Amino acid sequence: MLTQQIVKELFNYDPETGILSNAFDRNSRAKKGNRVGSISAIHGYRTFSINNKMYYEHRVIWLYVYGYFPKTIDHINGDKADNRLVNLRKCTQSQNCANRIISKANSSGFKGVTWNNEKHKWKVMLTVNKKRMYLGDFSDKDEARKVYDLNAEKYFGEYTKRTEMKVGI
Repeated sequence: MLTQQIVKELFNYDPETGILSNAFDRNSRAKKGNRVGSISAIHGYRTFSINNKMYYEHRVIWLYVYGYFPKTIDHINGDKADNRLVNLRKCTQSQNCANRIISKANSSGFKGVTWNNEKHKWKVMLTVNKKRMYLGDFSDKDEARKVYDLNAEKYFGEYTKRTEMKVGI
């Protein structure tokens, strides 16, 4: 089992830059002082292996600093590769989803707002604790966005991400 003591023996961590580096030559590719791992093309997190087991860098950093693995860690600015300590916070899965960046497939450009073809209106939905909440249908897209934002703030507070997406990226 990976412990804080083992992690501190294997690595050095700079909380200002978010860089986790090898404390000594671990093998021919993992040299002392080199940053560990790489960014996964699949999910965008930095990953690396210890004894043939894959780890997310941000989770190992949390263990390095605080001595335990929380269930979920949030990247405050939404950048999955930014592992500076000020950008990491423990959270629930629901809070982590609230801070998720909007999908490129979203038709409105606003989180939680999609076009309802049947009603010819903008539908607003919010997921809280794995339960989808229907918040209404609106003729005005900006009004729908405001309804989503107010409810997201109510349920998620500081974890709410209200970023607008540029449609067509």
